[in-house]
Amino acid sequence: MTKGVIATPHRLAGEAGAQVLRDGGNAIDAAVAADAVLCVVYPHMTSVAGDLMAIVWPAGAAAPVGLIGAGRSGQLATIDAVRQRGHEVMPERGVLTVTVPGTVEAWGRLIERFGTLGWSAVLEPAAALAHDGYAITRHVSDALKSASGLLGREPAAHALYAPVEAGMKLRNPDLASVLKDISRHGFNGFYRGEIAAAIAAAISRRDGFVTAQDLAGHRSEWVETVTAGWNTLVDLDAERARAAIDREPPASRPRLYGDGRAAERCVAEIEALTGVE
Repeated sequence: MTKGVIATPHRLAGEAGAQVLRDGGNAIDAAVAADAVLCVVYPHMTSVAGDLMAIVWPAGAAAPVGLIGAGRSGQLATIDAVRQRGHEVMPERGVLTVTVPGTVEAWGRLIERFGTLGWSAVLEPAAALAHDGYAITRHVSDALKSASGLLGREPAAHALYAPVEAGMKLRNPDLASVLKDISRHGFNGFYRGEIAAAIAAAISRRDGFVTAQDLAGHRSEWVETVTAGWNTLVDLDAERARAAIDREPPASRPRLYGDGRAAERCVAEIEALTGVE
């Protein structure tokens, strides 16, 4: 048994991660297991079609490492292409907003570098919940009801996520099948196999931008984290920190990053309040 703590926004995800720790898995195994469960039981907030960012501080390492598991826009996405589809600004919803899903590949990178149990052990709890069903919480029920108008535009989405009352059971056998495929074959099929073909075909039917080539070319990115010293926890010189913050991503691979200076300001305020540097 591994001693540890896990916190999630849903009881079933927390329990899945805790069980992985009880079974001897490490923090990464537990985190991936919990995240996969959230993709099942927390559909209004996350999914296997989303993105994943992680900061990991391995035991004994001098510094943490970051993983950017964010998918890029499709190769067909241009300003002209958006305008040709009747929009003067980028829409907030719909197929044109869909980007390459980064979560599944990021799970794989975390597992292969830091995990100890492998795909099957960490994805089985989520696959079982998707197959057997789970009780809808009040928060999910409220979210499905408020989004019923949007979900109603897609018959398949509405059939799966119809407005339901808290306590009712929801099953997602298609998601269970996807999770089982990933657990058996890794992420390759999700990005380059039958699942990828189904994703690309669904987007193409709706005149979206992500293609099979976009999915096949996706890669997560290991990065050095931006770190600021506080209370002797970490001491990274200011010049190096600012260089990391100001470094622009390659123009050929556009991505929006958060403002690292916000973290620096928070640290400065903490130091001013505590008198500790």
